[in-house]
Amino acid sequence: VEGKVGSKAIALNGTDAFIQLPANVANHQEITIATWVYWNGTTNGQRIFDFGNSQTKYMFLSPKVVLGGLRFAIKNGGTEQQLNAPALPVGKWSHLAITLGASGANMYVNGEPVAASNAITISPLNFKPVLNYLGRSQSTYPLFNGNIDDFRVYNYALSASEVAQIPGVLSDVAKVDYERAFSLWPVPANDVLYVNYSSENNNSLSTLTVFNMEGSLLTKYSNVKELNVSNLPSGIYMLKLTNREETLMKKFIIKH
Repeated sequence: VEGKVGSKAIALNGTDAFIQLPANVANHQEITIATWVYWNGTTNGQRIFDFGNSQTKYMFLSPKVVLGGLRFAIKNGGTEQQLNAPALPVGKWSHLAITLGASGANMYVNGEPVAASNAITISPLNFKPVLNYLGRSQSTYPLFNGNIDDFRVYNYALSASEVAQIPGVLSDVAKVDYERAFSLWPVPANDVLYVNYSSENNNSLSTLTVFNMEGSLLTKYSNVKELNVSNLPSGIYMLKLTNREETLMKKFIIKH
């Protein structure tokens, strides 16, 4: 069918269609998996990809799990480790990226970080998946119903800026405007995080809200450019800027 960034995409009908990739495609200590997805919805628990050997050794990405939302999960016979975010929109193209590296795991939707964890310790190289599917589960969950385009596997963890440079995720103009409008430094921060924000209406009052990666609100600031973060423990956080013009999100790191 018509693709998002190429001439064509793969259409999976949710009934009898899936793709099996080579047995060694995910045998990496670090990995990034990125793809454009157009989900038709219908049933929960579908898999965009599922790389594994059994129902106890796998890693998968689902647009919406049963009793949950967008989920990446990885398991090597023990406890399943997860990244969770709001469910993938139905009936539109979205870009998804998962990165696993030495510093943890990250999930991006349309180039924006939506979940992160330094508690994901399993690597695909730990179980060397050989049953590597697009659109099919290691279990009996429904087959994927939708389109997949530009499916990529890297043998290292892409940075946030590298994810944004994947074709179609952000145009050159959008990247420049985004960085101009909302930037944070230093990264990582220690005691103070500085915020730079510019808009067409610089008189617009802005609210800055800090969330942890589980989505819990930690603190809120009004119309400031220096945030005292000395009372927050080392880790990964999200900063949301809200005013009458727009809402912007940025991930930042605190390291004491």
